[in-house]
Amino acid sequence: MRRFIVYFLILIWFSATPVRALNQFSTDYNVTYTIQPTGNTHVSLEISQRNNLSTVYATSFSLSLSQTKIQNIKVRDSLGSIIPELKISDNLTNISFDFNHRVVGKDKINNFTVEYDTPDIATKQGSVWEINIPKLETDENANNQTAILVVPDNFPTPTYLEPKPAKILDNTKFYFNASNLGNKSISAIFGSTSYYRVKLQYQLANPLKQSLNTQIALPPDTSYQQVFIENLQPKPLDIQADVDGNWLASYSIPPSSQLEITSSFVIKISFNPKAWPLSVSNLYTKATRAWDFTDPSFFQISTQINTPKSIYDYVTSHLNYNYSKVVARDPNYRPGAAFALSNPNQSICTEFSDLFIALSRRASIPSRELQGYAVSSNDKLKPISLTQDILHSWPEYYDVNKQTWIQVDPTWAQTTNGVDYFNKLDLNHLVFAIHGQNPTQPLPAGAYKTISSDSKNISVEPISPLNFPKPKIIVDKPIQKENRLSFQIQNEGNVAYRGDINIPSTQYTFQKDETVYILPGSSISQEIEIRKKPILKPTDINLIISLDGQSSTQVITLTPYLNQVIAISL
Repeated sequence: MRRFIVYFLILIWFSATPVRALNQFSTDYNVTYTIQPTGNTHVSLEISQRNNLSTVYATSFSLSLSQTKIQNIKVRDSLGSIIPELKISDNLTNISFDFNHRVVGKDKINNFTVEYDTPDIATKQGSVWEINIPKLETDENANNQTAILVVPDNFPTPTYLEPKPAKILDNTKFYFNASNLGNKSISAIFGSTSYYRVKLQYQLANPLKQSLNTQIALPPDTSYQQVFIENLQPKPLDIQADVDGNWLASYSIPPSSQLEITSSFVIKISFNPKAWPLSVSNLYTKATRAWDFTDPSFFQISTQINTPKSIYDYVTSHLNYNYSKVVARDPNYRPGAAFALSNPNQSICTEFSDLFIALSRRASIPSRELQGYAVSSNDKLKPISLTQDILHSWPEYYDVNKQTWIQVDPTWAQTTNGVDYFNKLDLNHLVFAIHGQNPTQPLPAGAYKTISSDSKNISVEPISPLNFPKPKIIVDKPIQKENRLSFQIQNEGNVAYRGDINIPSTQYTFQKDETVYILPGSSISQEIEIRKKPILKPTDINLIISLDGQSSTQVITLTPYLNQVIAISL
């Protein structure tokens, strides 16, 4: 399904008698957005403009729509239809027109309407609808603003709706007035989860005369996404997680040869993040080459910019997205936050991420970068970085109160002229790689190509909800090693296992309670401490191992203490 989002600014300019005083007009805006089942939105603006002076009147009007695809534009005043003039720039469409009726006289009102259709407000991915309505940016002439959102009867219940409506009728009409609308965009999500089928190709080459061991990054689980590996061929030697949580699949490439890996994943994106432990907090507050907040250029920035929201606001207002820079480039090239700070007009998504991360780390807020695929069919409103295939970069910070990572997208907030990507992220950001230690490693899917290849290696398709299989957990029999019992827990399934392991104490062993995380096709080692050993003869104990409430009993024979003493003496 094609994906767009629309936002508009109202800008008014006049051709009239020159007057220095402000507030020559008072303008009321009543805007209705009617979402159609097809995904198109009919937008109707009813505008009333009152003259505040007897000597000044408006002859023309202009709307700047912060999107690039609008259809069926109709403009009317009291004397009939008006033919508007359209001009399109990077992420704006300007509609300007001259009035048929010149309304003259103090307190006289000019009523006119602007209507159009757009696919850029409402989008559907799978079973989820997302609606983003622009904030109404006006100059000092704005007097009152109201908005009405109308959705079809079969829409699901909204999971998110901000600002809160002043009134709701039949769960299909949402009314916003000046007091609750303010100067805010309207964002709504109907539904709570999206599902995507992602097909990836990895092309590897070994020019050496000996075998080469290497790793590729698979899409990982995050606080927002869960991954089901449908297919991965050839199978890797193993899959292990690094400290950032990346899923790294290991392969051995024969001498002087190439290896192509094909894969298919189903990725489930949830609106609300789940709890996610912070493994090493100081790792994500360090200055690095790309996130060097100790650079002198940062000294000019107020230390009062020290919360995630204030940092987000600073980044979106300070940087300007440079569309001419979205070209293929070396994925290892990273000018960094200091460059972005000193060159705000040379920014693409990585610079927005880098500056957010550097300022967050300066304020001791754990932060890191995410790279992956963002579903966008309008790269003017929601641009994507074409480093290899179609990739995007956005940051996340750790919320210690919620005990989880929170993703934000300052790039799209800036390019959409203020849509809220801080309090809510859409269900369209798919993570391929997590960069906390190193800003460029591991490479995300799409960046694994041989020199001669220019193929498209990423395919993303929204699908209907799918029931994920459960992990297939196998617990090996513990083996006694001196004063401990060692065993392996294997996950032979296609989804990761995150849960608790509980082993009650026995007469001879201590209790064990721990949260474990086991990737698909991998295993972890576990140990149980022995509190005492039998003295004279081997003794059997029943070891009960519980994983998320599912218990199994292992009969273990403990070696007596006397046997070990005799062995040592000999």
